Amino acid sequence: MLRGRLLRLDARRRDAIVSQSYAQRNGVSVGGHVTVAGKSFKVIGISKAPLGARPLTSTFPLAQLQKLSKREGRINVLQVRATSGDRVEPVAMRIRSDFSGAQVTTAKNLADRVSGSLVDARTCPASSAPRSRSWRWSLRS
Repeated sequence: MLRGRLLRLDARRRDAIVSQSYAQRNGVSVGGHVTVAGKSFKVIGISKAPLGARPLTSTFPLAQLQKLSKREGRINVLQVRATSGDRVEPVAMRIRSDFSGAQVTTAKNLADRVSGSLVDARTCPASSAPRSRSWRWSLRS
C-alpha cells in the first residue's frame, strides 16, 4: 500500500483501492471517488503491485460488487497466493476439497498446459502451421 489504508470487512461501505497507475491516469487520490455501475466509491488507498505480481486496477469489497451485479454469494475468480512454493499444492488441494466444482490453476498447471500447446504446435503438419513472424515470436516469448 503506497498511501491510505486497506479495505475493512464492512460491506455497507463503498470503499475502493486503486492502483498507482490507475490513480495517475485518472487523476484520483485518497479521499477521491470512482464510479462503478453508477455507484460512487470512496478511494481509501493507492496500491502498488508486488514484485512479480500482475497489477490490479482497483479493489472493491466483494459484497458490494456482488450486490451491484445482483450476484450475492457468488464469485467468478478468487486469486490466492501461497506463503511459499512448497505450500502451493497443499493450498490447491484444500481449495478443491472445500469448494466443490472449483477449477484451480497453479503456475505449474499453467506452464504444463502452455508447454503442451507448444509441443502440439511444433509437431503439427507444416501445411496447417501458421507461418507468420509474430506467431513464431509469441511462442518464444
